[in-house]
Amino acid sequence: SLKLKDATADSAPLWQIVEATSERDLAAIADKAATAGHVTLQWLLRGTGITATLRGILISVDGQSMTFASSATLMHSAAFATLLANRTISKISHDWKLAVFALSRAGLTVNPPWIDTMIGDYLLHPNRRAHTIEAAALDLLGESLPTLTPDTPAPQAPASLFDGLDDDTEVLDSRSSKVQQAGGELHALVRLAPRLTAQLEEQGSLRLFEEVEMALIPVLAEIERNGFSLDVQALHHLGQ
Repeated sequence: SLKLKDATADSAPLWQIVEATSERDLAAIADKAATAGHVTLQWLLRGTGITATLRGILISVDGQSMTFASSATLMHSAAFATLLANRTISKISHDWKLAVFALSRAGLTVNPPWIDTMIGDYLLHPNRRAHTIEAAALDLLGESLPTLTPDTPAPQAPASLFDGLDDDTEVLDSRSSKVQQAGGELHALVRLAPRLTAQLEEQGSLRLFEEVEMALIPVLAEIERNGFSLDVQALHHLGQ
């Protein structure tokens, strides 16, 4: 089963974002992820649904040291492609299906194992309306999403990370407000994943989560992207 060490449970909620500007930078984070056996990713996207496109990504193993990379850097990185394809690294994110759409449009493929904290939160709280990172953090961590520094203006809270990120006029870098906002969410995600999987195991839903729900992510993404055929005559016959 996918179990991660809660590495930052006793540490101060601080983090640092650096920008990957070369293949060497991305190779370093990929090596760190391979050693740890897991990595957490937070996507910055333009648009929603099947039209979502990749603007950049924040990557972290420990939730404190974060690497930002723009889409232009990612699409030409063999190290990042290898990280996504590596079947020995657990990849943690929130709403993997949306990320799969954006990665596909960028010509990138991701392989399991993966942990989708949005789906895990739904299994734990199926009657709760919101399954955002903020809602999960309040429930599992008992805290609101942090801000990067006290003097950083707080952005309007979106319904999820991907809402409000479709403004393509801002050039994203490690100092951008959207990247800083994503840093707070990524910091929470790293700590959410082990607690969420522990609660799923306690609830008796971890096997369902790992073997069914996670396996369905690429299937549902493909169906949503391409649609599916219906035998109308057969359905009519069944309805009689």
